[in-house]
Amino acid sequence: MLSAEERSEALETVAVMAARPLRVLGFAYAEMDVDTWNSQYENQGTATEKTLEEALASGKLGLTYLATFGLRDPLRDVVTSAVSHARDDAHINVRLVSGDHLETAKAVAERAGILTAEEAGQPFACMSAEDFRAAVGNFINEEEVVDGKTIYHPSVENAAHFREDIYPALRVLARATAADKHLLVAGLKSMAKVVAATGEGINDVAALRRADVGLAMGSGCSAAKEAASLVLTDDDFQASLRGIMWGRNIFHNVARFLQFQITVNISVIFTVFVGCCFFAESPISAVGLLWINLIMDTFAAVALSTEPPLRSIIQSRPAEGGAKILAPHVWRQILGISILNMVIMTILIFFGGLIADLKFNNEDALAASQGGVPPTCYDKHIHHHHKD
Repeated sequence: MLSAEERSEALETVAVMAARPLRVLGFAYAEMDVDTWNSQYENQGTATEKTLEEALASGKLGLTYLATFGLRDPLRDVVTSAVSHARDDAHINVRLVSGDHLETAKAVAERAGILTAEEAGQPFACMSAEDFRAAVGNFINEEEVVDGKTIYHPSVENAAHFREDIYPALRVLARATAADKHLLVAGLKSMAKVVAATGEGINDVAALRRADVGLAMGSGCSAAKEAASLVLTDDDFQASLRGIMWGRNIFHNVARFLQFQITVNISVIFTVFVGCCFFAESPISAVGLLWINLIMDTFAAVALSTEPPLRSIIQSRPAEGGAKILAPHVWRQILGISILNMVIMTILIFFGGLIADLKFNNEDALAASQGGVPPTCYDKHIHHHHKD
């Protein structure tokens, strides 16, 4: 056992190493016979693991302190720029949930750009898991009956405190366990936020499943990969931004395709309607309509659906829950382009001959509308024969 002075000195050393930042590991040992270990502390898939944690916390094992080591785990070069891009351009709030020492997690967050100097001074910006659990309470499932079916909504006990105080400020959660990560995801989802969680270990499975999008690292365990929605094969945070770009691009591509399709259909319907009203037939033949519906629309659908995302798409705000694909600004574009097409087709139908000698052959249509029979080649030949 350490004396009070030795314990204080060790804690100071840990704090200095954690702020550098280093991952601090302490080594100690306890002597016991194999039978005692097997009967009391060996983890065999039961609750004995918690028994070991309680014994370590209470000092029942009588550990002998050996040394403290600090491991450096440097950030990748692209992490800082990727986090900055996510916060400033993509409108994504990034939070660091770590099992490391609070000072280590805080220093890493500052270097990565997750925590700024101004945010570090806020009361709930950096929290330990113990304080976080005490502030938000336990995980609960709120029940809602819809059409005779019970729907469960994940939440936390102190939802108001989480929503008003902790959520706006929290950037770093240290000494976190799997339950704490799951609790944070549940609190965010109770506010109708779209949550993406990353993880690699078996302790992250619950949070990956609870989140809207679970991102597992390629080097992680198989359980995390199965629970996740996406697997980042190169363990790169920047890859998650690319996934967000493609996800937002799908929404925009669907909107673009529907905009094109509806605009074409409105223009075609108007053209056919005008032709039938004034000339008793459609200006567009059956083959032309078939060409528009099958050929042009098919290639347009393929082109619009496979269009890769632009870099600027990450700067657009994410679609909120229940957002309409055909938003008001999309309808304005549809109606504006449709009206332009209507004006152009009307001018070509009635004044095409004056503009570019584009005459609509409506002699047969006019004859049919007046009750007469349009002349044919056979009638003209008989009339000419009688004249002779």
